[in-house]
Amino acid sequence: MMDFYQKPQSARLYLCTITIKTNFMETNNHELAYLLLRVTLGVNFFLHGFIRIYNGVSGFKEWMIKNFEGTLLTSGLVSPFASILPYLEALLGLLLLTGLLTRLSLTTGFLLMICLISGLCIKQDWHTVGIQMIYVIFFFILIWNLQFNRYSLDKLFSIR
Repeated sequence: MMDFYQKPQSARLYLCTITIKTNFMETNNHELAYLLLRVTLGVNFFLHGFIRIYNGVSGFKEWMIKNFEGTLLTSGLVSPFASILPYLEALLGLLLLTGLLTRLSLTTGFLLMICLISGLCIKQDWHTVGIQMIYVIFFFILIWNLQFNRYSLDKLFSIR
């Protein structure tokens, strides 16, 4: 059995081993962790939006309006936000999944979280605010470590 770092007998196999060894050595734990966290957050956001669109945005909008009754957020404010939110979530999720326009997507997601948390604070739903703060931490980590976004369409197309 050939050791991974031992030189193979044939030149063709040797070149293949060099390629595998080089790619393996260039991948580090930070890049892998970044990829997995970005994709996981992308799946979460995409499915949030997709399921709401699939089940009907009007039902989600009605639920949101009812949920904010009796607060400073009137149906005139909640309704347009609830109409856009599922599509924005699905789009942000898809962009995060693929790693396309990652910085813009993460910044937009962070700003979205500020909006959602503001609404929940007005509603005084402190438990859900705490849960939403976990998303904020994930967005912060991903933006802070953007230099590790190696496995992405941004990197493929050299987008900053």
